[in-house]
Amino acid sequence: MLLVSSLFLRPLSGMCPLSSDLIFNRYSTRELNLRGFILALILLIEFNAAFAEEGVRRWSDASGKFSVDARLAERTQTQVVLEKSDGRMLTVPIARLSQADQDYLAALSDSPPKRADEASSIDLLDPQAQVPTLSATGPTILLTQRVAPVSIPADPQPESVSSVPFVRPLQSIDSSTDLCKPIAVSADTFAVTMFKRHIPTGGAARLYRVQAQNRSPEVILQLKQALRFLDHHRPSGRTLAVIGSEGSGNQGGELLLLSGLAEGKPAAVGRAKVPKKVGQLSVPEIVKGRLIEADKAIVQVDDQVYVWSLADGRLLAHLVDVKTNFSVSGSGRFLAVGVMGAAQVIDLAQRKLVATFEFPVQLSPHVAFSPDGTKLATLASRHCRVWDLTRAEVLSEQQLDAPFTNLFGWVGNDYILTRGGLIQANTARKVWQYRFPSVTNVVPINGAVLFTQEIPVASLLCLPLPHREFAELGESQLREGKWVDSDGGAPHLGTAGAPAVAMPNNPPTSSVSNQASLSGAGISSQATGLALLETHDSVKPLSTQGRQILFAPNEMAAAVPADSISSDESSDAASFRSYQAKLEERPRGARVETTAPLWIDADRSIHAVSVYQYPIGQGESFGRVYVASPDATEDPPVLDVKAPLVLMDHHRASGNTLGTYGPDLVVLSNLASRKPDVVARWHLPNWTRSSAATSVENAKWVSGEYVVVQQHHRVYCWSLATGKLHFKIDTEVVTDFAVSPNGRYLAIASSRGCFLIDVHMAEPVGQIDIPRLPSAELHFSPSGRYLAFAFGKQFVVWDVTEAKLAASSTLNTSLGKFIGWVNDESLLCDVGGLLRFDTEAGEVVQIWNYSLSLLEMNLVPGGIIGVPRTGDANLFALPFPHQPGILGKVRGMMGKRTRVKDGQWTD
Repeated sequence: MLLVSSLFLRPLSGMCPLSSDLIFNRYSTRELNLRGFILALILLIEFNAAFAEEGVRRWSDASGKFSVDARLAERTQTQVVLEKSDGRMLTVPIARLSQADQDYLAALSDSPPKRADEASSIDLLDPQAQVPTLSATGPTILLTQRVAPVSIPADPQPESVSSVPFVRPLQSIDSSTDLCKPIAVSADTFAVTMFKRHIPTGGAARLYRVQAQNRSPEVILQLKQALRFLDHHRPSGRTLAVIGSEGSGNQGGELLLLSGLAEGKPAAVGRAKVPKKVGQLSVPEIVKGRLIEADKAIVQVDDQVYVWSLADGRLLAHLVDVKTNFSVSGSGRFLAVGVMGAAQVIDLAQRKLVATFEFPVQLSPHVAFSPDGTKLATLASRHCRVWDLTRAEVLSEQQLDAPFTNLFGWVGNDYILTRGGLIQANTARKVWQYRFPSVTNVVPINGAVLFTQEIPVASLLCLPLPHREFAELGESQLREGKWVDSDGGAPHLGTAGAPAVAMPNNPPTSSVSNQASLSGAGISSQATGLALLETHDSVKPLSTQGRQILFAPNEMAAAVPADSISSDESSDAASFRSYQAKLEERPRGARVETTAPLWIDADRSIHAVSVYQYPIGQGESFGRVYVASPDATEDPPVLDVKAPLVLMDHHRASGNTLGTYGPDLVVLSNLASRKPDVVARWHLPNWTRSSAATSVENAKWVSGEYVVVQQHHRVYCWSLATGKLHFKIDTEVVTDFAVSPNGRYLAIASSRGCFLIDVHMAEPVGQIDIPRLPSAELHFSPSGRYLAFAFGKQFVVWDVTEAKLAASSTLNTSLGKFIGWVNDESLLCDVGGLLRFDTEAGEVVQIWNYSLSLLEMNLVPGGIIGVPRTGDANLFALPFPHQPGILGKVRGMMGKRTRVKDGQWTD
């Protein structure tokens, strides 16, 4: 009737505007009135018929006080959407309807209407089946507008899926065979299809049913066309799929609705073509689909997202120009789509945009609802932001160590899985790296991950995720159906893990010995003590996989508390004793080098220095460690080895000394007692076994376990107990770094600027707002309040507690090497001499001219310890400054120079 009436009215509605003269010339008034009455009568009859045809009835609430005549437009498990005659939509919870209306809905569910033209399952699976095209005409929701980020109620998934681990081989395949994304068709039953592609005629497919408790996958359907799953709606038992894709991609194909997969008796219940865009010449590609009710689906075709009623093909909503994926909340109430600089959330029941959640950069983020419906993850490039939807506020935000790829989804409600790593929702930090070689179609589920593997045999696997309890960032690879940690741990399936935690607050002043935790670290053999220096093949490499710290442009460092030196350590200046010690003679012309002496026991003025040589020409390499004190000035070396051994730093609380030994990092203990032992040895990254010289420019302890190493202008922070990386900075060309007195903060100077890092939290504090120095050297003051930078003639002091510039000066002469701070008001350079930091004037001035460029030296409380770079390797310890009262001068002896000659101060 409606079709007839529309044809009947089309000539009238399509005419040009008619004048009354034309009408009255053709028809008399009586004839016109008669025709009008007949037309109105026809319209009335057809309108009533159409209204009845559309199922308009009177709906009432439970109290009986309110009622409305409307058509049932949509129905979910908890609510109905009613369409009035004027087109307005009303959403009403089913619980608030009258009992008669609830009985009516129950009757509809018990006896669903059947279409007279419904094709049989066999007909629908026929490659030559004639099927209708879904409508492309319907309401369009604009994504370009912005609305406020309002609170959104949680829309959880109705039920969880079993996470029982299993590995189920299917069959051997060749390169022309693909596996589709697996789906969970019940709590413990899964389905996956394997199909061959033949260009251009499509391919053959096998549908497998896999049960967690059954070791034998079951082939429940074979087809002559390619078939891949899009989604399964467990409450209705229906599955949305694509049948008939062509070529090597996902182009072409039609939507197919299946039932009975969970029972192993699949049957096709519907099939339809997807529309092309106006003017589109290429074959449409069905990218993604979600079945949110038994006959209601959300499908992305190219860059268009359609919400269709599969029962009658109507288009319920339409989104255009979608650049990324979409995500649907648990029961299908909300739809999220990433747009430029934001995530848009649409209420599908109301068919309107309800919230805009901003993204920190102008990119279109990938989006994913958490299973409980309370959170929304947004990711693009290196940025991750997680929103708390119930509060409409940012839950966490982080800049990732590398651009993420493939947002797979949520693992439970605490973790987000990407191909770039597992991200913890509450911190937005990557907490573990999972490697998926030859793995496709990764589907996170509750506490596990479901995926297909094609090599060596096509298989469906379910493994727990996270796979173990971990305390810091690590890496696991998939081997033989198990997770294997990259540190060489045994394969295991494991159990769900706890979130990563920050590095323990274990500052250098801790009195807890770390020797037990480091003993034998980095060695896979049973060698102990000095025998660790004789092994080579069994030395483990330090990991380079871990958190990468990135610095946001123009994000300046905030004020931080001073990380001050302890009171007992500052009092050690009074126990300083001066002396000279003869170490060894340097042969003329030899390339023998020495390290700056290390202060290893202030109470007895004991110092350690290493003398070493790299192999040059036919010369042999060696490394010798000397320990000197006022009571032992001519003792032989305590350690003599056949490879360069270079001491870098000493951790007084644990008694451990850090150094390099050929291509490795080593930790020595008991040097002060002259009974050295080796407690850890690790291979440095980027090394070959033929390497002759170490590439370490600097290395410092930050606690009794963690060290910071500068290698190849990159910075790494490792645990020497486990070999795992705490963080790395490899996107900057680092020229120098400094660690605050208690190891809490790390400052770096790079070609792009100077930056501050919280070592314990592995987080950037920000950029230090000082003039750019191309290759600065830097040191923290003893109190941890000031940070000084020296380059050429320039000297800059930064106050970390107030995040401001404290001094900036350009001196008359080059400063040379920046040795360090004497106290919080005085500094020392080997050429520029002694300098005074005037806090009131905000400048640094020279007060005494020391010439120390021919020394390898270190400042210690009360003095200076050093070894000449030329001549014999002899250690000296001298009080500093060499005259009382120098530190109080504004300017002192600037015309002449004070230097060290024969182990004594000479003006």
